Amino acid sequence: MLIALYVLLHCAVTEDSTLLIDEPDNFIALAEIQPWLLKLLDRVDEQNAQVILVSHHPELLNQLAGQGGVLLDRPNGGETRVLAFSPPDDSGLMPSEIIARGWELPAGSQEGTTHRVKRLYEGYVIEVTAFPLQTGGFTTHFYIRKDAKSYTDETLIPSGEVFATANEALEAGFELGKQRIDAGFHPTKIVLDQ
Repeated sequence: MLIALYVLLHCAVTEDSTLLIDEPDNFIALAEIQPWLLKLLDRVDEQNAQVILVSHHPELLNQLAGQGGVLLDRPNGGETRVLAFSPPDDSGLMPSEIIARGWELPAGSQEGTTHRVKRLYEGYVIEVTAFPLQTGGFTTHFYIRKDAKSYTDETLIPSGEVFATANEALEAGFELGKQRIDAGFHPTKIVLDQ
């Protein structure tokens, strides 16, 4: 596999070309793929080419996601959207950890679509959902989690509170979640039957 990647590097990355490689890191050790990746990035710059890499490998995500990573999102089973990877400003996490936690999708404002965003605050995860209203605008609710085993507190904003955009609803839900945590809220543990 590594030999094939070097052949692609030297033969397929040509001037103004586009190359798509699905999971180049499969069956290859990180120590072997990193030198190839650095050479690939140099070659792409030299040839004014474009390479699209699909990968789930944490090291590749950490190295490349911030420099042009994109996400494919298919909200509610609809059309696929291509979105720039833009991690939450305040997460302090590597791209691979953000993706592993499911926080990678930016809060959009596409009408008629449910939107979700997760953020860290004081060691808690606040997950906010903005729901479109048939009358227009959005309403929101949020969950607070300490970890994957915590019960989530569902709190609806009082009825009548309508926001013009999904982003406004998401921000309001996040602020309510922060206020709840600051007031001393602690999620109740789920007890699972063994």
